[in-house]
Amino acid sequence: MHAAPAAAACYREDGKVTQTQLIIVIIIAVVVIAVVATLVALRLRKKRRIAAMGPEERELYDAERYYRVSVEKARKTLQATQQSWEQRVKDAEDSVKEARRIGYRPLGSLEKVDLFEDHLETPDGAFQLSGGPVSAIVETAEQLATTRQDVLSRAGKEVMRELMAQAGGEGSATHYLLIETPIFVTVRRLRDGDVVKARQFASSINNAAVSTDELARRREEAAAAAQAQLEQVKADMETAVQAANQELERVKANTGRLDAAREAYERIKGAAPAATNSMASMAPPTEDGPQPNEKGAL
Repeated sequence: MHAAPAAAACYREDGKVTQTQLIIVIIIAVVVIAVVATLVALRLRKKRRIAAMGPEERELYDAERYYRVSVEKARKTLQATQQSWEQRVKDAEDSVKEARRIGYRPLGSLEKVDLFEDHLETPDGAFQLSGGPVSAIVETAEQLATTRQDVLSRAGKEVMRELMAQAGGEGSATHYLLIETPIFVTVRRLRDGDVVKARQFASSINNAAVSTDELARRREEAAAAAQAQLEQVKADMETAVQAANQELERVKANTGRLDAAREAYERIKGAAPAATNSMASMAPPTEDGPQPNEKGAL
């Protein structure tokens, strides 16, 4: 009987704040206020302590703070210098890798034939383009059967039979991609919608086959330049990091102000007990203490 009102007090579906939510908000607000008040009190306490310092103690406080800030700044500069140059070295290393990939990048793919700058991969085998003449053409079955029988014979009997069957029947207009290398011959049947793309692909194969020497020269030149740049970046990194490290050591060794402030503060601290002892010796004797006689002797 009493459960329903309690549930209603803790949960509302109309979007209004429930009693539980209100309590949580109040608790959070109290905690935040307490934290802020504590921080403000600590800050005021620190300000009062600094304001109460004598000149020597204040100078020591400022000297210590200045020294800490200077060392931390120099240390962060060293870390930032190292990170910055490490990234530059990584970029230069990536440039070397990219230069060495010249001649090996993929140029295209069609009907399980993959063309790279330096070689060709087909279902019948792989071939380095620098290993000899390579040619690629796109022709119909009838054209190939008429003009390329000597080449087709190298592709195998099954390929030869298929082409002859296509050339003598309704498939005479079916297009094929023919790739000839000194090692093997590849014949790939094309879909009607791929003929234009296949002609472009064949042109890419023929161009790549005559560009191997140029690619090798470009790769060597680019790799040499990238490697030289990498070595220069490493040398510059060493110089920059060494300079930042030397600056850190210089800042850490620059304790002149700090040492002087400590010495002055220690002198003041040493003088204070001496002054207290001197004033104590000048104090008049107490009534219970020894009294001089009439001749002035104890």
